[in-house]
Amino acid sequence: MGQALLAKALSYAYLGFFEKALKINKDAEVICSKIKDNDEFYSSLGQVYAGRAEIKHLQYKSPKEVLAFELKSLGYYKKFFIIGDISI
Repeated sequence: MGQALLAKALSYAYLGFFEKALKINKDAEVICSKIKDNDEFYSSLGQVYAGRAEIKHLQYKSPKEVLAFELKSLGYYKKFFIIGDISI
């Protein structure tokens, strides 16, 4: 469900409906934050924040704001890779 919402959010963002895209992305964040499996949890939240960074980028927000979400995404991906026994 979360993955479908993320795709929907980015679709709205690419069409220029940024407020709707951010709302859907936040809904996906709520759903993904309830995932019990560690690998799926970290991977999904990494995708949520990467998507939010893309939405902010499409809105021409400041690089600092975009980078903040990129780094948050990276933090979740790092945890995913460390838990998954793959070092980065």
